[in-house]
Amino acid sequence: MFKFFDKFGNILFRTLQSLATLIVLLGGTAMGFFLAIFLCMGIEELTGSKLLTDIALWILLPVCSLAPTYLIYYKGRLPRKKRTSNNDRLYPRSYNAYSVEKYGEFPHFGKVLGTPKVKDIIKNDSFHQYVFKDGKKASHIFVSSTDKWVRILGGYLPIDLICGYSKNNNKLYTIDGVTIKLPMAARLPFVYRELEKFFKERGAYHEDMPDGAEKEYRNSLYLGGNFTHSLSELNWAHLRYLWEKNILNNSSNYADKIATPNYVPVLDDGSINKEIFERVLSKKEINRTYELLKRGQVAISEYLDFKSYKNEFSICNGIELLRALGHPKNLEGIDFLFDCLCDVDEAFFLMAVDLLKTYPRADREEKIEENAKLAFETGDVLKLAGVLYLSKQLDYDCKYIKQIREEQAENASVEEATKKADDAVKKFELDEQALFGSGEVQEFNPTGVAYQEQE
Repeated sequence: MFKFFDKFGNILFRTLQSLATLIVLLGGTAMGFFLAIFLCMGIEELTGSKLLTDIALWILLPVCSLAPTYLIYYKGRLPRKKRTSNNDRLYPRSYNAYSVEKYGEFPHFGKVLGTPKVKDIIKNDSFHQYVFKDGKKASHIFVSSTDKWVRILGGYLPIDLICGYSKNNNKLYTIDGVTIKLPMAARLPFVYRELEKFFKERGAYHEDMPDGAEKEYRNSLYLGGNFTHSLSELNWAHLRYLWEKNILNNSSNYADKIATPNYVPVLDDGSINKEIFERVLSKKEINRTYELLKRGQVAISEYLDFKSYKNEFSICNGIELLRALGHPKNLEGIDFLFDCLCDVDEAFFLMAVDLLKTYPRADREEKIEENAKLAFETGDVLKLAGVLYLSKQLDYDCKYIKQIREEQAENASVEEATKKADDAVKKFELDEQALFGSGEVQEFNPTGVAYQEQE
C-alpha cells in the first residue's frame, strides 16, 4: 500500500509543488512590475525629466520583475566553497556533505558504511515494534534488540546518527550534514505522529539541519581520537554526544544558536532547572551549575537520580558535574556512576568508567562486589558485563564472581563425572544385550557416582 501511495503521491506532490512555485513566481513578477512603475512615476514627479523616467523604466522594470525569480531559484543554491583539510585526507568522504538523498532500504548509511557491512551488522539482529512510554506500540517504527537501529517504512537507520526530523519538510537529518528525504507515506498523519513522538522520547532533536553539523561531526571524530577507525567500529552514542557538545560549545559561530543564551541552573522558585535532565548542556552551562554546587547553593544529590534523566546523552551531564566537582565532594555520586554501567553501548558508559578510575580504591572495590552480586542475582546481564569491564580496567579480580566461577567449575566436574558414568552404563547394557539377548538387564553403576538417565 505504501509503495502505491509513494508512486502516485510523489507525482501529485511534485505537481502541486510546481503549481505553487509558478504562482509565487507570477505573483512576485507582478509585484516587481508594479513596484517599478511606481518608482518611475516617482522619479518623473520629482525630476520632471522624461529622459530620466525612460532610463529608470528600462532599468527598474526588468530588475524588479526578475528579482523574485533570482531569489527563489538561485539564492542559497550557489556552489559552496570546497573545503580541504587534514580531516578530508585522513577521513575521506564517500558522500557529498549537505546533500539531499533519496530514501531506500539503507538510506545514506549504505554509502557511508557500505551496504554489505550494514547487512552484516543487522542480519543477526531482531526488530520489534517500538513501545512508547505510555505503553502503546508503534505500527511503523521497529527498533533492533540492540537499540541501535531503527526500521522506518522499510528503511534501516542507525538511531544515534540521526539528529533531527522535520514533519513539514518530510526529512531526516544526520549528524554528518546529510538530509534524507522520507517517502510520501511518512506524510500520512498516523505515520508522522509516530515519528514525532519517537524522536521526542529518544531525546531533544533538531527540526532543521543545524549549522556546522558536518564540520562538528568531523571535529568530534578528532576529539574522540576516532579518525583512524572505520565508522562501523566506533561507539556511535559517544560520537553523537561529542557532536552535540561541539555544536553547543561553538554555537556562537552559527546562525541558529542552539544553546540556551541565558541558562540558569536554579529557577526563581528555588527549584533546579530540569533542562539538565532533557538535553546536553554546553561547557558554559555545566560550569554555571558547578559554581552553584561549589558555593553550596545546590546539593549534588539533586542531580543523582539516574531515572530522572530523559535520555543517554543527558545522563552525561551528571557525570560532567561529578568530574568538575572533584574529590572528596563527588564521592556521593559513586552509586550514580555504577548505575551508568548498565549498558556498555551507551554514551555515558565509558565516561563513567573513566571517572570511577579516579575514585578511592577501597570505595570502588566495595561497590564492585555489591553491584556484581546484585546484577548476578537479578539476572541483569548488561549490568554484570559493565561491572566486569570496570574490574578488568582496574586490574581487580572480583571476589564474588571468582567464587561463582569456582562453584561452577566444581559443578562442571560433577556433571562430567555423571556423564561418564551414564555412558559407561549404556555401554555395559549394549554389551550385555549382545551377549545374552534382549532380556531384562539389571541396573548397574560401575563408577559408584549417582546419575540420572537423560532423555
